[in-house]
Amino acid sequence: MPVKFLFLPALLVIGYMTSIEDLKTGKIRNIWVLLGLIYSTICYIFLALINKMPQDPVILIINFLISVIIGFSLYKFDLWSSGDAKLFMSYALLIPIGAHHKVFYKFFPSLNLLMSIFIPLTIFLLLNGLLSFMKKKHLLGALNNIKEAFKKNKLGMLKTALGFTMIFLLTQMFRYEFTNFLSHYIFNNNLIFLVLFLAYKPLSYMFKKCENFILFGIFSFIILLLFMRAHSLAIVLEILASIRLAIIVTVIFEACRNLFDLYINTSRSKSLPFAIWMFIGALITFFF
Repeated sequence: MPVKFLFLPALLVIGYMTSIEDLKTGKIRNIWVLLGLIYSTICYIFLALINKMPQDPVILIINFLISVIIGFSLYKFDLWSSGDAKLFMSYALLIPIGAHHKVFYKFFPSLNLLMSIFIPLTIFLLLNGLLSFMKKKHLLGALNNIKEAFKKNKLGMLKTALGFTMIFLLTQMFRYEFTNFLSHYIFNNNLIFLVLFLAYKPLSYMFKKCENFILFGIFSFIILLLFMRAHSLAIVLEILASIRLAIIVTVIFEACRNLFDLYINTSRSKSLPFAIWMFIGALITFFF
């Protein structure tokens, strides 16, 4: 039997109890977070004693520390509560690396968990929002509101698109200029996309409020032109494809954000029981 199943009982109990409590009270008690941390620590000590550790202890510690930073960063971005941040830390330890079907980022395997939480949640919000508007015959009104939001904030949208384009551009340029260990792991495309998705709201706010941001963007494109002169056509085409992707992503994210805002404003429930989605994400990561 794979050693990962040693962690399954606590994962199921904690996931079920936190989901029920979050649904009923809107809170996650620290006792379940502590239970997950203590249980997983005991399991890792036991596996180390019998020489069956499912992962490198160094990577285990680094993954946990990054999970702490990511968890509380998302709390600061107001994407989930402090209880959700602590529960994410607990899940990060309860799901050993051996349970991950594919590791996108060597030192942060829990990126899989984060993706498994937010992708289903995003799909649910989009579908539920669209169905809600269609049911209430508000779909055309919602689309008009999104259209008006784009019209009123053209300059802000330009700055946002420019900002995310610069991020894609700079990361791609660094990948080609520095092909060593550092760039291979830090500039992972999956990680970059997830970070931009989760940090979209604060980053777009920062881009829109910066008065001289367009000048900075023009300076960045001058750097791009110099970069293009020094590299092959294939690399240049890939960089340009990244810029196009950045613009598309900006438009999609902005439309989704307006749709989410409208859905939340017209919904009776102003909050979601996030623990349920974390439990679903943990099960997807553990089994698939």
